[in-house]
Amino acid sequence: MPPTEFAALLRQYRHAAGLSQEELAQRAGLSGDAIAALERGRRRAPRPLTVRLLADALGLDGAGRSAFIEASRTSAEAESVPSQRPMGGLTRGRSQAGPDELVGRAGELATLTRLLTAADGRMITLIGPGGVGKTRLANEAASTLRPTFPGGVHWVSLVGTPEPASEPRADVASAVAAVVGGPEPAAPAGVDQLADQLGKRRTLLILDNCEHVVDDAAALCAALLRRCPALSILATSRELLRVPGEVINVVHPLPVPDATRLFKARARAHGVQLDADGQAHVGQICHRLDGIPLAIEMAAARVRILTVEQISAELASSFRILTSGSRTAPPRQRTLRATIGWSFDLLDNEEQHFFAAMSVFSAGWTMPAAYDVWTALAPDPSWARVVDITGRLADKSLIVVRHDGSAARYHMFDVIREHAAERLAEFGLTDTAEHAHVDHFLRAVAHDGSSADAVDRTRWLTWIDTEIDNVRIAVDRALAQPRRRAAIRLTGALYPYCRWRGHYAAGRAWLEAALAATADPAGADGPEPADRVDTGPTPDTGPTPDTDRAAAHLGAGHLALLDGDPTGALTHLTAALELYQNAGDEEGVRAARRYLHDVHGGTPPTPPTPPTPPTPPEQWPS
Repeated sequence: MPPTEFAALLRQYRHAAGLSQEELAQRAGLSGDAIAALERGRRRAPRPLTVRLLADALGLDGAGRSAFIEASRTSAEAESVPSQRPMGGLTRGRSQAGPDELVGRAGELATLTRLLTAADGRMITLIGPGGVGKTRLANEAASTLRPTFPGGVHWVSLVGTPEPASEPRADVASAVAAVVGGPEPAAPAGVDQLADQLGKRRTLLILDNCEHVVDDAAALCAALLRRCPALSILATSRELLRVPGEVINVVHPLPVPDATRLFKARARAHGVQLDADGQAHVGQICHRLDGIPLAIEMAAARVRILTVEQISAELASSFRILTSGSRTAPPRQRTLRATIGWSFDLLDNEEQHFFAAMSVFSAGWTMPAAYDVWTALAPDPSWARVVDITGRLADKSLIVVRHDGSAARYHMFDVIREHAAERLAEFGLTDTAEHAHVDHFLRAVAHDGSSADAVDRTRWLTWIDTEIDNVRIAVDRALAQPRRRAAIRLTGALYPYCRWRGHYAAGRAWLEAALAATADPAGADGPEPADRVDTGPTPDTGPTPDTDRAAAHLGAGHLALLDGDPTGALTHLTAALELYQNAGDEEGVRAARRYLHDVHGGTPPTPPTPPTPPTPPEQWPS
């Protein structure tokens, strides 16, 4: 006898709680045979007291408890009244929102239902990072499409399926059989038994959370699709299944307007109505959380004890407050850290280290930048290896790839990047990776921005426009490590950029910070660490050469002059002139005197007109 919706739901909640049938029976004060009978569908009308005991033992509350009780009533009604419902029915799994809470997904739901009802839509995979809403979208699609599939809509949650073992496919097949209603499959005939059970009726099979058994789920899907011509499969996964004919449907985070609506709705559910002042911070919160629904719901849960202004301030520095997931959610989704950690734990050792290393980048990176950082960490790095690992992490929804014309750029959502940075620290590799990050941008920025070639200059400026967040963090790291000469050379190389782009105050602040860090020309504060990677003709150790300091003073003085501060300009330019004279640098002496002439009554300098940026190239500098 096929199991009821209640039977399938009971099994799924038990798996989510990590309990065996005997453990659940002991908690609920029932017999193991009673649990087995309910899950296998042999007992189809559980008493209300039994249902309440099971709900308490499983820790169900709210929507999850209501769905559980309602399923038991439906099962009891089906036992007493003949039903024409398709075998198997629909099991809703653990979605935490009803249809009215599916915010911002109307277009994606329409696309998904269209794909599943198309002639070639037999294998659809919803792909995306943890917490983005794949299960919720699949749940709503299942509800919408139920009349379309006379053979039934069967929901199979694989979240409780064990890690692959000696007979891994049998575990996935068993989870499917428990919902479909067939006998416990016995390898190697398990697929044939399932195929016979599904038959030739038009049926939709939904496999939720495939990422940790992706190979076994893919093999089962491919086999069932070959044997069951009327079967359609909808899978949710953080990783591609790579089944022949698979159609990938990426579930993206919510745009800020929809994310804001979701936050407000969840705040109201917690009894808090936001006022105008509070609503002003909600957009900042949603932007910081990259529109990831799970993160937004966890943040909204904090409105009971914090104001939205306090939530926004907390999130500005860390995501540590996002720890209030639903009790009915599987353990991996009860905190944001657990959600991301689930994906991290599925990576191999090399993938884990590469993923962690990429956290040193801010606002994305290029493939050459990834290679430079990985070279400092990997025992045997290669370009092909970096390309391969990047592709694997993108397939697992941990890295996002963006194409801009002929250029490809990679980045992590902030909530994922913070987790990666924590893991990098646990590996003890933060200093090494950050050092390599500084090296890469010191080499790249050091190309002469004052080139007479307007095209080269424009390309250089455009490249820094793209990488400005990484450049800023490289300057900060060079100053903090401390790497005095790296800092002064990097800020000095950025002077033409700040001049051309009109960032007079920011550029001067960078240069003055680097000059302050190198104020002791004898290096009395001790030699700084040597660069791992050669960043120029002179190693980055020992005292800073006068010419580097002179160039920094010259840049700071010129920017001060452009910014309308002749006093500050005079101080820096006088220092630059003295250092250039001591070093015998005639070109530097002429430049310092030229700007000093402007300070002492010459024609005030005219701020340069920045060139019009062309289409950004794939990589610059090369």
